Amino acid sequence: MVFSRTLREPDWANTTLVKDNAAAAVRALKQQGDRDMFVFGSANLSEIFTNQDLFDEYRLAICPVVLGTGTPLFGRNLNRKSLTLLESRPLSGGVILRYAPVGAG
Repeated sequence: MVFSRTLREPDWANTTLVKDNAAAAVRALKQQGDRDMFVFGSANLSEIFTNQDLFDEYRLAICPVVLGTGTPLFGRNLNRKSLTLLESRPLSGGVILRYAPVGAG
């Protein structure tokens, strides 16, 4: 799935374009099966999915680069979420952190 308000047609095979109501599209996918879905680099989608309680797990890759400006990782208008650390895995120069929302599952 590709979520975009501006893309007219996806250039990739086997791709569904979602222009409106991303949360409803993900809810429908979650009801169809138990395959994993990932959000890569979209603060807007992450904000929507977090506020709609659609994430079962958060995986954060932390790399030692501090930019100081830019869009916050999960947007600006989030409801507060409590998370439980599931795993921390060191990498060469970084770390991957896995969290689950408290009460999920």
